[in-house]
Amino acid sequence: MKKLLVLSLAIVMMFAMATTCFAATLNAAGSTTSDVKVTYNSGSAAPATYAVDVAWGDLTFEYAQSAQEWDATNHVEKDSGTSDWTQKTATITVTNHSNVAVKSTISYEAGTASGTASFTLTDGEVTTLAAATPSNQATQTATLTASGVPAAGANETTVGTVTVTIAAAD
Repeated sequence: MKKLLVLSLAIVMMFAMATTCFAATLNAAGSTTSDVKVTYNSGSAAPATYAVDVAWGDLTFEYAQSAQEWDATNHVEKDSGTSDWTQKTATITVTNHSNVAVKSTISYEAGTASGTASFTLTDGEVTTLAAATPSNQATQTATLTASGVPAAGANETTVGTVTVTIAAAD
């Protein structure tokens, strides 16, 4: 039985070790040549990838009314100092980290009025931000500026909305 098993194993190993061999025709000098070939397959370009940061400045504005004094001569209250906004401006910055250009728009829409307080947005118009490079990321910065006087007693009253819109550049 052992001999039969060894013989079978030897035959299987003999067939497993069989190798195909190709012969080459030698030229008169006793040598042969074969061409070396190469193919270059370019990878596809990265798809459009959008990555945009929006940095919001502090959009909570505070108006400081100066202390009032009683004017005993004229029988009226009067300001004892200067009333003004403790923060007059806030910035909103859009930075393009995309591999394609984008259009950025920053807008302000006034909401419920509070006294004579008003807000003006500058530099928010449609801006094309170029595709980012390692040394340059295009930005757009808009500034929201407060003016006027809010209604007495206003406490974190929403008076408007800032909207940032990002779209693919043409």
